[in-house]
Amino acid sequence: MNFRLRSRARVDALSLQDNEQSLLDSYFTQLLIDDELTLERCKGRVFEGFSEPYINFPPTHKFILGTNDYVNDRIPSYTDRILFYAKDESRVRPVKYDCLWEEKSSDHKPVYGIFTLRVLEQRY
Repeated sequence: MNFRLRSRARVDALSLQDNEQSLLDSYFTQLLIDDELTLERCKGRVFEGFSEPYINFPPTHKFILGTNDYVNDRIPSYTDRILFYAKDESRVRPVKYDCLWEEKSSDHKPVYGIFTLRVLEQRY
């Protein structure tokens, strides 16, 4: 996907050295205010009916290869996402949604999701 954050200011405010989870959670919530995909979904313009687990990790694009440093001339963004569709959302429960921060072989950090699915028994 090519949705981006509209502003770099909130990204630059993040100190990844600060691991206090309550501060990070608040920070990620603030980042999503500028997230184009979140905004377009809220307006009902794209991916209507799809869900996404809560994001509690830093933007996953665009990095200088071999580092955890963002490219200076681009706004870091959440270009790697997991959206899911379920007629009954109670059948899909996100357990974990995160990125592999230690991965440095790409300008993206891969994201992954772990879900619990409730499957209905099919009777023939």
